[in-house]
Amino acid sequence: MTANICTIFEHTRTDPNRSTFYNCASGYRFVKCSVSHVVPGRNRVSSFLNLTLTALLCRARYRKHKIDIVISGDPRIALAVGIVNRLTRARVKHVVWDFNTHQIYQGLKRSVARFAFRDVGRIVVYSNHEKQVYSTMLNLPVEKVVFKHYTGPYLEDERYTDLPGQKGDYVVSGGFSGRNYRHLAAVAARLRDVPFVVLTYPEAVRGLSFPPNVRIIGGISEVEYCRYVANAKLCFLPLANKETANGQIAIVQAMALKTLLVTNLTEGTKDYLLPGHNCLVYDEEDMPATAEMIRATLADDRLRERIVCNAHRYATEHFTIRHDLETLHEIVETMGSRTSADARVGTPSTIGRVC
Repeated sequence: MTANICTIFEHTRTDPNRSTFYNCASGYRFVKCSVSHVVPGRNRVSSFLNLTLTALLCRARYRKHKIDIVISGDPRIALAVGIVNRLTRARVKHVVWDFNTHQIYQGLKRSVARFAFRDVGRIVVYSNHEKQVYSTMLNLPVEKVVFKHYTGPYLEDERYTDLPGQKGDYVVSGGFSGRNYRHLAAVAARLRDVPFVVLTYPEAVRGLSFPPNVRIIGGISEVEYCRYVANAKLCFLPLANKETANGQIAIVQAMALKTLLVTNLTEGTKDYLLPGHNCLVYDEEDMPATAEMIRATLADDRLRERIVCNAHRYATEHFTIRHDLETLHEIVETMGSRTSADARVGTPSTIGRVC
């Protein structure tokens, strides 16, 4: 029989039709769970209680649905699932999908995470660099940490594929923590005639001063966020975090949505970037040269078109649901769950389109 997989993702409730591996014909039987929101509020206490309740409710389904594997969709969910599984001695294998943190866990949080993930089956991360970082942080064999390019719905969901249109004369940037917005402000100050649109939360830029040509936008949906990315001529991604999260989501968005990416090279982005081919890389120590690169690129339609075409081709080769399914299939086979000979990656009729 095929593997029975319980998935726990936040967007299962808010965006059930999102293009993901569990909405494709994959040969596995999925039981989809979403994060409960029984306890009102948006503080840490209510979040912890809702995540714990979700993990307990899913734990109650293991026996009924004969679950072989539970896949949790981010570090917060994974922590709750791991704690509940250990305390209740669950035999179900736990896979953490898209594990990505803004900083290395320290102190009590690291101790709790090591307790929760001691028996984890696999942890799927965004880069080869993070394999070693997280295996050390969680005290796990590096073989349990699997690198897979970040994907998202940007290439196979019509809400996103229909976004690219007439390019506006502005530079877009986005993300929350881990961005060097101070550097962005300094570069923008050298390009007073170039509009910059920064998509972020107020907390990420609190205390910073920006020149008049920088517009800060927050509190918008992901589709609207991506609309700004898709309609910009250039995406400027100044990365500050060199330890863990490295802007891989923003990189995938820019490449998939056909906007030229200008960024700095880090250990966590080397798996995505081919400088001069699918992006432009700037020198962090040479601000005048960075500003001149942006100005010249905005004026050079042929250069932008060439790199954008290369980047979109790279995206279709690395950032699709097919790669998620290939990773999932390899994990299931490696962990030895109950599978049948027909539990394969998928069929041509279900791959490469909205699922």
